[in-house]
Amino acid sequence: MRALATLRQLVGLSPAGIAIPLQTIEDGPRFSWRGVMIDTVRHFVTPATIRRQIDAMERVKLNTLHLHLSDDQGFRVESRRYPRLNAAGPFFTQAEIRDLVSYAADRGVRIVPEFDVPGHTTAIVKAYPEVGVVAKAKSFGQPQVALNPAAPATYRFLERLFGEMAPLFPDPHFHVGGDEVGAQVWDDAADVKALMAREKLADRKAVEGYFARRVAGIVRGLGKTMIGWEEVAAAGVPQDVVVQAWQTSNAMAAATAAGHRTIASAGYYLNLLRPADSMYAIDPAATAAAGLAPDYAAALKKTNPLLAGFITDALVDFPHAPLTAAQEKLLIGGEAPLWGEIASDELVDHHMWPRAAVLAERFWSRRDVTDPRDMYRRLAIVSDQLSATGLDDRATQARMAMRIAPDDDGAVAMLLSLTGPVRNMAHDHRIRAMLAGRTIVQSLNALADAAPVDSLTARRFADDAARYVAGERALAPSLAARLTAWRDNDARFARAAGAIRCWRRRCRPRRRSRRWRGRVPMRWRRSRRAGRCRRNGSRRRRRCSIRWRRRRRHRGGRSTPSSTHSPRRPDRQDRPGHPYAGRGWRKRAAIAPPPPLRIAPSPAVGGRARA
Repeated sequence: MRALATLRQLVGLSPAGIAIPLQTIEDGPRFSWRGVMIDTVRHFVTPATIRRQIDAMERVKLNTLHLHLSDDQGFRVESRRYPRLNAAGPFFTQAEIRDLVSYAADRGVRIVPEFDVPGHTTAIVKAYPEVGVVAKAKSFGQPQVALNPAAPATYRFLERLFGEMAPLFPDPHFHVGGDEVGAQVWDDAADVKALMAREKLADRKAVEGYFARRVAGIVRGLGKTMIGWEEVAAAGVPQDVVVQAWQTSNAMAAATAAGHRTIASAGYYLNLLRPADSMYAIDPAATAAAGLAPDYAAALKKTNPLLAGFITDALVDFPHAPLTAAQEKLLIGGEAPLWGEIASDELVDHHMWPRAAVLAERFWSRRDVTDPRDMYRRLAIVSDQLSATGLDDRATQARMAMRIAPDDDGAVAMLLSLTGPVRNMAHDHRIRAMLAGRTIVQSLNALADAAPVDSLTARRFADDAARYVAGERALAPSLAARLTAWRDNDARFARAAGAIRCWRRRCRPRRRSRRWRGRVPMRWRRSRRAGRCRRNGSRRRRRCSIRWRRRRRHRGGRSTPSSTHSPRRPDRQDRPGHPYAGRGWRKRAAIAPPPPLRIAPSPAVGGRARA
């Protein structure tokens, strides 16, 4: 099957048909575990989307699909023994899981499930409170939640739940998470304190180790091999447990030194939106290649007290000796996770490919295959092949450009082809909200969401420019034509952006017109110097001006002015039937509101909703 994938990669896209030159290829994988992880919890991912990823994985010789199926936001597999688990949102039926497993097996891809315990279990504890602990302590404004390691009911629950889930996935590996347990989650639990005294457990880490060993026994009893994130290695689990190192290369070195078979994921996080060459440069066997440099981590701690508490030594990649020969044998491969905070079902293809193809080569090829320029040359070809054979990444970008600027999506598309999103979780707006103690739902329909993570167009131009500087003057017309097109697109994009501003910011125009100002007498306006209303002397803005009442109306408040104020002259948009009736602002651009979303049952997809 892998030989067939190699043969398919040799077939170019050409109207002349298939032509493969006569050649001999001797090749084999460096690692047996070559995978990607998809988070199906934070944003539910449909079976159709997962099938597309499996098809692409077959083409680039990835052989492991790790599905993250439970977290704080929900439990995504149908449970007939514990049906309340599925009350928190959409889920895969057991029939859909069996179909996905069969579909992947036909293409040489195994599916490994992950059900995260004891942390990341808010959905489980809400459904079955008797197995959990909800602490008074909070993390990012939310209470810390975990399973109760002292309750016998917890282990009976896991035996029955894992006993139901394990037969759905024939692969011998079963991932149980084990990461990011709240630091104070068990501090107020009397039964946990009694457990610590009885079992002579010194601290929270020792409690995690006790729980992980009990869970390892449950998984072993089901005939499976347990996988856990790197925290389980520090907790002291048996050596037959596979460890997935996710924070630094140091964690991979420590796990292999402890005798655990290990999967390297540090440095390969697709949701961090890093360019392909930065991940391509990290070798899975490197012991100090992924993580924060010590000097950089120390500088970050000085900038903000909150960062000082957040950046622990687990995130810092200290200098480390290379792996020994015995340790290299324990490194079974690499895996690239795609967490779902900013990756909705629509954006999975867009965020994963074509960068996952680069990591497929890193996990397959020899250690000395590291030339980024040659990698990008080949990546452009592979990207075209993947899009032509079913991936939805380019179609998604085109749809989003049309939604952002329906009047001129071409201007947006041209800009997006040259740009990229901000990196390293800066686009995850939930983080800033959590630091402020708030919870938001981020709309994933902005320019940063539609932009390619790694612009091959910009890479190609930079490469041609370097060749021109080196002496290839024949490239001058091509470079000039591209620069001219991008320069001319600026005015075109500005017009499209103006329409976007009018539609999205109609309630916050840049300046009020003189005609509008005349409708509110100057003496009623708030005095900036005095800080009080000139009409009644009030310091409270909400009591003193029509202008505040107009703003309040746009936020969903009352739409009628107070009787204490003089009635204003009606605007055009206040006439019945006007598209902007009741909004209080003049329409700023000739752009119609989008049509309402119509939902109708579709018999072709089993009665599910379709737009």
